[in-house]
Amino acid sequence: MVVKECTVEKPQQKTLRIPRGSLGQSCQERNSLGRTLPPCKGKKSLRILDQTNVVLSLDERDVVELDEKLAELLFPITNCEERCNLLSDEERLDRVRDIDCGSKVRVQLRSGDKPLPGVVRFKGSLLPDRALSGIWFGVELLKSGFPSSRFSP
Repeated sequence: MVVKECTVEKPQQKTLRIPRGSLGQSCQERNSLGRTLPPCKGKKSLRILDQTNVVLSLDERDVVELDEKLAELLFPITNCEERCNLLSDEERLDRVRDIDCGSKVRVQLRSGDKPLPGVVRFKGSLLPDRALSGIWFGVELLKSGFPSSRFSP
């Protein structure tokens, strides 16, 4: 995970902004002819998973390595800043790791909305064939503590 926002100048391309909290996968950087480039000391080559076809070399101090289970848990969080905040909040991260089918949760559907009560009915991968597809949660929303198939905003 990228822990410090950075911008990267790529020749003949626009400047790339890599936000703090972006997930990357270690890889070997290649030149325009597809040949593998030798690793640079103090740098880490990453394929940025939050952006299409972005492979770049970042300073090792700006990257923290995650184990696969943690990466799977963080991957579905689309807001990079929220992802980074969760990683730095050990107590909250432990609570998220403990969520399982049958767990009671509160779900905020949109920013600024009041969280709604719910029960987790699914926890797992949506695309099991992919190397990194994330751990997703299916939540049945409840109204006043009872299942409801309809909600009024």
